[in-house]
Amino acid sequence: DGRCTASDGSVRLQGFPGGTGIRRAYASAYDPGKDTRYFPGSFTDTRSNLLISSGFAEINLHDSSGDKVTNLSSAVSVRFRADEAFWPNLRDLRADSGCLEVPRYTLDEDRADWVTEADGRLESEDGNRIPEEDFASIQDGSYTDPVFVAFETKHFSTFNCDAPVNERGCVKGC
Repeated sequence: DGRCTASDGSVRLQGFPGGTGIRRAYASAYDPGKDTRYFPGSFTDTRSNLLISSGFAEINLHDSSGDKVTNLSSAVSVRFRADEAFWPNLRDLRADSGCLEVPRYTLDEDRADWVTEADGRLESEDGNRIPEEDFASIQDGSYTDPVFVAFETKHFSTFNCDAPVNERGCVKGC
């Protein structure tokens, strides 16, 4: 019916265009602290920023022959759950916009590097945008509902919600 959901509800896709030929979808949302073995590449982007992840998700689509499908003719809505332990890492990119925009990255599998994409947004479990006035409670962990990173995409790979850090320091010691 044009949508699919991971068995645990952590990843949701909807709005598939007709004629895609997709027969199977596999998706997982990961905990950036516990599931680092599933994180492809390093925690840096194409501009050498360090990436502090608030969650990442892998989505694999396959056609009836079992071949991987990475691009679609029109955008699909994607949502994946941000791990609660990493909510303090979330960043609102545009203060006073009325909603919470977050940095989003996609793995460029050919280059094995993380590429900045159009911003994602934070949504509640029911798919509504979370208002900016709730951001402080998300960051301090008192927000009581699940938080999802939502965006639209035509390309499928691994997605990452991060706080990029471009500051560097030197550490010396014995």
